[in-house]
Amino acid sequence: MAAQSRQIYLIVGGDSMIGRHLYERLKRTGKQVLYTTRRKREQKNNSIYLDLEENPVSWVPPEGIKTAFFCAAQTSTIFCEQNMDTSRKINVVNTIKIIEKLSQKKIPVIFLSSNQVFDGVFPYPDETFPTSPKTVYGYQKLQVEEYLKNIPFKHSIVRVTKIIHPKYPLFNNWVSSLKQEIPISPFYDSFFSPVAIDYFVTVLLKLAEVKEGGTWHVSGNKDLSYYEAALIIAKTIGADPNLVKQGKAEDKIKDFYHTQSTVLKCNRVESRFGIKPPEVGKIIEKIVKYKKV
Repeated sequence: MAAQSRQIYLIVGGDSMIGRHLYERLKRTGKQVLYTTRRKREQKNNSIYLDLEENPVSWVPPEGIKTAFFCAAQTSTIFCEQNMDTSRKINVVNTIKIIEKLSQKKIPVIFLSSNQVFDGVFPYPDETFPTSPKTVYGYQKLQVEEYLKNIPFKHSIVRVTKIIHPKYPLFNNWVSSLKQEIPISPFYDSFFSPVAIDYFVTVLLKLAEVKEGGTWHVSGNKDLSYYEAALIIAKTIGADPNLVKQGKAEDKIKDFYHTQSTVLKCNRVESRFGIKPPEVGKIIEKIVKYKKV
């Protein structure tokens, strides 16, 4: 694909859920997009092979890249805890090697980080709040953040809470069970602050336009227990709310996976773009209604 005055977007991690949605949005708006894939057999004209489990010593960024969205990562908290060496190779060592190559070409990177760089004790941490990860995954994301903050070239760090979409497996399972009048037991003591994938992609594209760098937060407007979310879903699909029973995360989830709060304060996104954090209840209703269409 020929370069056109650095007008090509690169998605590192085009196989990921976020990467796929980002690619589709960019293509719909007529943008030129390349993406990396770790699936050798599925390569196409606009894809590039890259597997972060392998040393990317020979990998070279394509010419003409305007912005690179770094979506590739091992995001399973459990996997990162149980496979620290492998997850560190993916999430830290080889991630930094790729970012170094992009920086050498003066390509701005929008790096996807996580609210797990915080310990979840204090709600609504802003972009300047001290970090204190409790999970291996959160610590790995923080290591890349610290690297990005110590290089002169401007890159963007985007910390995000839980991203949901119409194919979100947990919601799919709940809807299926409730429609069959099978009780479900979502946790009343575990919380999340959902963000719809379309909203998140919109913010990413705005960051690509302004190229200001620094740290940004994307979050719902508050924390919600999984039990409360299930009640919203039951109401939305017209299911019996009595089928929603209270489950207890403390009985099933290890301490290092469980936090008291996940919500972030999104000062920069709100002040720069005039976008307020979306209401979490409405996000869930919209996702479930979309599935009914």
